[in-house]
Amino acid sequence: MPKRSNAFQNLLHVLYRQLAGNATVTESKMLRDKVTGQEREVDIVIESEVAGHKITIGVECNAQTRKSCVEWVERMRGKHQNLPTDKLILVSQSGFYRSATKKVQFYGIDTISLGNAVKADWTKIVGKKERLFFEYYDNKAHYYVVMKCEEERLEKWAPPNHQVVFFVDGAEMTINQVVNTIVASEQVYKHVFHTLDSGGEPKFSIAYRFVEGCHILDLNGSKREIAELSITLETVKEKTPVPLQHGNALGYQVSFGEGAYSKGSVSIAVLELEGQPTTNAIRLATGELQISQTIDRLDLKMIREGVTT
Repeated sequence: MPKRSNAFQNLLHVLYRQLAGNATVTESKMLRDKVTGQEREVDIVIESEVAGHKITIGVECNAQTRKSCVEWVERMRGKHQNLPTDKLILVSQSGFYRSATKKVQFYGIDTISLGNAVKADWTKIVGKKERLFFEYYDNKAHYYVVMKCEEERLEKWAPPNHQVVFFVDGAEMTINQVVNTIVASEQVYKHVFHTLDSGGEPKFSIAYRFVEGCHILDLNGSKREIAELSITLETVKEKTPVPLQHGNALGYQVSFGEGAYSKGSVSIAVLELEGQPTTNAIRLATGELQISQTIDRLDLKMIREGVTT
């Protein structure tokens, strides 16, 4: 995961990944200084191989509302003089002062500035939406297993998360892993999503029946055959507005923005190109989800897989 980032840097990461072809694009990569031996963080690193030679491009991003100045240009050039980068690209959200432009031209550094969004009928988000909405679903599960006893009796037990389940095919999983796998399954995902989207109750009951021969370790360490796992799932939905900025860069119409929700921050980047599907990236404070389909409504929705117990 990136050590630090922002909505503009996230946008550039998605853009370069879209354009990279077979090249590898990494955000916030650590490169070793050839003089001091210390690792330095580079906003975006693009790595490729040309005619058997490895080429490394470093991209540094400035998301400030003011234009980039000479001092920033010189600082970035000095940083990369001792890093294993073959090419430096400086990207400024607000453009460059004239003196800074003269410096980058003298040094042979490529620059990119965020241009104004073009008003176009074909865009769905860029220049049309002031904000998007991120929906977060926080799941909490309560469960118990039904174990077989002598004389065909059944016994209910709520095992600790770490208790191991033994499947007939030889696989082993903790009961917590089993619960998470079931809750994250497509069948459960679709049912929960549809129910909540329709205004239904945010509480669900799930019954999972084991095939004959599955066992769980009880507290004494003995294997007990289990027949069923019963899960009660409570889901809380949180809707977070994400204000958008619009522009154009590298041939794409773009939108990007950041918002805060109860678990951290969310960053959204949208790329639009006439005649092509919209590309969207949603990044949480702890992860990233790529969405490849075209947006056809205002809400961007995401189910957070996994549960707390």
